[in-house]
Amino acid sequence: MTFYVFVYGATATGTGKTSFASSLAYLFSTYGLSTSVIKFDGILNISMENMFASKKSGEIIWAGEEVFITRDGKKVDSDVGVYERFLNRDFSGENNILNGACYFDLLQKQVNQEFLKGEPLSSNKYLIPLYLEKIESVFKNEEVGIIEIGGTLGDDDSSMFLRALRALKQKNPKNCITICYTYLPLKSKADIISNDEPFLLKIVKNNYETAFKSDLPPDILAVRSDFSLSVDHIGRIARDTFLDKNNIVFVPTVKELYDLPIQLIKKGHILKKIDSLFPGKIRKPGHLEEYNKIAFSGRSSVLVIGETESSGTYISLNEAIKHALRHLGKEADITWLKLNEIKNKPQHFDYIIVTEGETAIEEKCSLIKNLRAPLLCIGKVNEAFKGLPHSYIIEDHLEYLSRPMRPKLIKFFSSQ
Repeated sequence: MTFYVFVYGATATGTGKTSFASSLAYLFSTYGLSTSVIKFDGILNISMENMFASKKSGEIIWAGEEVFITRDGKKVDSDVGVYERFLNRDFSGENNILNGACYFDLLQKQVNQEFLKGEPLSSNKYLIPLYLEKIESVFKNEEVGIIEIGGTLGDDDSSMFLRALRALKQKNPKNCITICYTYLPLKSKADIISNDEPFLLKIVKNNYETAFKSDLPPDILAVRSDFSLSVDHIGRIARDTFLDKNNIVFVPTVKELYDLPIQLIKKGHILKKIDSLFPGKIRKPGHLEEYNKIAFSGRSSVLVIGETESSGTYISLNEAIKHALRHLGKEADITWLKLNEIKNKPQHFDYIIVTEGETAIEEKCSLIKNLRAPLLCIGKVNEAFKGLPHSYIIEDHLEYLSRPMRPKLIKFFSSQ
């Protein structure tokens, strides 16, 4: 039987909920438990394919959402890429449930006359069972299934999905836990009287109360903070929320994304919880612990040249570069250079990567020749780049958005 873990956010997006959910998945996997993760997106798009805003320049451009490519070629939310990197395994398009796609599937069945003529389509009868069907399809062979709900608590787009999870928890009360992830904001510098409490602690209480009144009350409160929480802080949160102290988890801010599970291991709270949920299971160090043991022997500077991208847009490539260089004992200094910045005079770089795009080819070639660094061309490669010295070509323009990009980058960095 699958053990379910639901993770939702209570404060704001972009505060590390995906990193936390991925870390949980990693920790479960180190107990030898087969673990998978689903990302639910409340957006009403029917696919991530239509997030691509333009291909006029020959380069992939999207609006607002980062897209990740799974090994089976499906375009999904970039959080699925984070899950893959933490668990070191491949997922499919099924690991990303889009709200719009669920509505589309339901309405398509009506158009195809798969329901009784004139039958009203209610959420409880059709939509919620559809959510549950998709969840079961992903987790049917998994011992642990983690579901991250995108957005924040109270978003209307996720309300029906939360009801589906409530129904799932009611059917599996002993095999379900709900985690409310909350970010503890800092006070204004002008309002900080003592460094013992530089944050707004009462925010956590208010977040918990809101979550408690929702369709999915939390069993565990995960508190992300830039400053450590003392025993006194944890005690006050426990007093205000009536949670056991062992069900309050401090999530530290980390400089390196893949260091978070290591820090959670050191804190020990989550491991104690997993030990209690799966008595008799023995934990063994996993690949991220080996990864974090790799000592840095220096730094490598990488210039990425493109027309539209930024480190936020092409986060998959950014992470693949960091991963690859870390395996070679190098810390990555990555500079992203947009088309309108090419005329600037960059410093020396150890490596250059050019993504696809057919604009300003001469300017790009001139810059690359002047910098005289090993060159990696990804995607639709112009003939002018193929003639440059020290060039390494990857023809597949989508491949650098996927996890398999890392070994090819390792090969490029190590061969120069």
